[in-house]
Amino acid sequence: MTNKQYLVIQAAKTALQAITGIKFVGIYPDDYDKIGQRFPAIMIKDSDEDVPEFHAGKQVRINYQLTCILYHETRAGYTRINDILDLQTDILNAITSGLMDLDGTVTQCTGYRIPKGDLTPAPLADNSGYSGEVSQREFIFNFTIFDQRS
Repeated sequence: MTNKQYLVIQAAKTALQAITGIKFVGIYPDDYDKIGQRFPAIMIKDSDEDVPEFHAGKQVRINYQLTCILYHETRAGYTRINDILDLQTDILNAITSGLMDLDGTVTQCTGYRIPKGDLTPAPLADNSGYSGEVSQREFIFNFTIFDQRS
């Protein structure tokens, strides 16, 4: 068995760092305290996984969730929702196209969810919502990973 999940996390980080305007990309929980005031920022979280069938010595399909949280500060002269939707499009494009070529590790992005959230009292929360000038948007991506087990 190999650690293919971390390969996916690292590829996501590389793809997200290439987005114009993103000032910080980190991996949760290690980099959470490093965000500071570097907005827009993205935190990548190792999320749930499910193995529907397991057979020793055979290839196993892992249904893997990767969560990315965008932290965005309202900018003067921009509409908050339009600005965050532009970044949302950039993130979707980076992840859905940037993680398909990992030496066959990720075969497909099988879908994603983007809960929009509501007002939240906590800035830099770990879910979607709005707090003062900071907006949080959560992206939950579903991937299929194949792993060889023995």
